[in-house]
Amino acid sequence: MLENYVNVSTLSQYLSNYQPLLKAGYGISIDRSTNTISTALDLNPFIFVSSLPTTGNPNKIYIIPDITNSGFYVQYIYNASEGRWIELGHVSIGTIISGYLT
Repeated sequence: MLENYVNVSTLSQYLSNYQPLLKAGYGISIDRSTNTISTALDLNPFIFVSSLPTTGNPNKIYIIPDITNSGFYVQYIYNASEGRWIELGHVSIGTIISGYLT
């Protein structure tokens, strides 16, 4: 019955090229009036602290000194959905020059 009103081949071709509206995720904005997609990139994802606060920003990595291992730091991230800190690991923040002429 649809064939009486529309060319089915043309309609099928049109629908195969259809793309639904984009949904903006975190840090992304879409301006449909200008067809512009913009992103916001966090250039500083790290926060250096002497101790962890009660709660934190889930989009940041908190770094505190490791008092048991001089020269190393412990990385944590706050899991807002569980309301707790998660340890990501230890890292040495410094220049390793062994193996180079000094």
